[in-house]
Amino acid sequence: MNLESPLVTVRIPSYNHARFVEKTILAVLNQTFQDFELIVIDDCSTDGSDEIISRLQEQHNFTYIRHTENKGITYSMNEFNTLARGKYMAGCGSDDFWEPNKLELQVAFMEANPDFAVCYGKAMQITEDDEKVGEISSDSYRTGWLFDEIITKKLSLVAPTTMMRLEALREVRGYDSGFMEDFPMWLKLADKYQFGFIDEVLTNYRVHPGNLTRQFEKRMAHQKQIIDAYKHKPIYKEANALWHLRCFALYSRNGMKEAKAHLQPSLRFLFTKPFILAFLMYLKNVALK
Repeated sequence: MNLESPLVTVRIPSYNHARFVEKTILAVLNQTFQDFELIVIDDCSTDGSDEIISRLQEQHNFTYIRHTENKGITYSMNEFNTLARGKYMAGCGSDDFWEPNKLELQVAFMEANPDFAVCYGKAMQITEDDEKVGEISSDSYRTGWLFDEIITKKLSLVAPTTMMRLEALREVRGYDSGFMEDFPMWLKLADKYQFGFIDEVLTNYRVHPGNLTRQFEKRMAHQKQIIDAYKHKPIYKEANALWHLRCFALYSRNGMKEAKAHLQPSLRFLFTKPFILAFLMYLKNVALK
């Protein structure tokens, strides 16, 4: 680590991941690239995470902040942005962990492409027991102007794979309060800057019942608010219709009557595989009950 003038700030927001957080921190500390500072913020965990992080902090001398009350992930993320001293920002959830060369590959890319605000890579999906499920893949992985791909969710960035230019992050004022995901921040950056893709697995991304991504109803409502802020964009109609299709599929999969409200707006994709699969689930789980 570099405690004086780091090139990269690494952030780890922690909350009730005592089972995983040590592996997360050690994967950062053992990076092949060492010109970074590490900041860990624990948002008032109640599962013993504080004891683990405090022990590691004493051993490795990184910055550790513990909230005495739960303030939420957005508060912590903007706190990181204020504290950061690096040229670049990279983060990892306290239940995920990086590949050893993650920072090395991304710093090389960002230094070679000064006009890019973000670079990202692939992620390996893992279970609670570190078993590999498979790569999270997308046909939309590419380098360039990615606003349309991001707002339509054809490309969903896995946040722990990313590195951002801190100046650009501060220019768009970081994370929006009230939203539970990175989506609005990616759109603000993609509207102004190009994104770079590194064709390597950079992060091991853990999927388990505690993930925020499982809270689909609240997440989908937030996505609609964010998409509606870009009604002036040519891509808006497609993005809005795809949002309805995702809602139709999610509610149908869970047998919820709310699926019906999203059927008509989804008909734009009538002859596509996603719509057909969603409609079959709708018939099985909702309409035929």
